[in-house]
Amino acid sequence: MARKPKILEPRTIVSYSVGNRTYQIDPDQKKVYRRFVEIETSKACEILASWRAAAAGA
Repeated sequence: MARKPKILEPRTIVSYSVGNRTYQIDPDQKKVYRRFVEIETSKACEILASWRAAAAGA
């Protein structure tokens, strides 16, 4: 019996601009990308905190 392919749920990717740079944020995975390349953890934490603050104020 053949296995059914697993259907993946679409992820929510949010664009967020800081200064003159645009980042892509995956809130479910708590990851930050620039041009879809994951960035270093310390910078990612900074950007996520900034994004959360902006989203809470909106």
